[in-house]
Amino acid sequence: MKKTLLLSIFFAFSISAFSQLFTVQSINVVTTTPDSCTAIQVDVTTFLGCINFVQGPSAYTVNGSNITIDVNYTSSPICAGAISNPVFNISMMNVPAGTYTITTRALLDRVITNTITTQNFIVAGCSAVGIEDIASNNFEVFPNPTRDFLNIKSSTSNFEVKLMDIKGSIIENIQLIDKGDLTSINLSALNSGIYFLEFKSDNEVIVKKIIKQ
Repeated sequence: MKKTLLLSIFFAFSISAFSQLFTVQSINVVTTTPDSCTAIQVDVTTFLGCINFVQGPSAYTVNGSNITIDVNYTSSPICAGAISNPVFNISMMNVPAGTYTITTRALLDRVITNTITTQNFIVAGCSAVGIEDIASNNFEVFPNPTRDFLNIKSSTSNFEVKLMDIKGSIIENIQLIDKGDLTSINLSALNSGIYFLEFKSDNEVIVKKIIKQ
């Protein structure tokens, strides 16, 4: 009985130590202006402690405002040394417009060894570039591109509006109450670049890309 217990403890300790030979280190969203019509490229850098382990495929799932990416390896009975940092290149297609975090899990022999999560990033709608889309989705957003003021006109009511930078950080919260009202946002103090407006109601989220000149 004592021998069996000692073997069980040793086996559990070996599995725990072995599992640290493959872990996730960092996540990088390579696509600078992601939208729901094009592939979003994500690089996942990992730590691999045994060069003879076999790399498996990666997979991702979208659940609400979170994207889960799984990267995995299969171990070998013998660890043949040599530390490396394999990079998994993930291409995500048809991700709906919205604000997301990415949770990435490393799996060794189908067992999760560690998990890391990114800060928010934004996926814009397909037509959210330029002036062609300003009358779509019940909103007018103009002028776009703009140098100073951005005007928002809504044909619906009770949408919350957030102005965010490309990292998903909120710059300003706006509440559209009455349809037909014109709301102006002063962007003159912001640096030139790409920003996003997120329109959110109880059952709909719309993201539009804004260009500040």
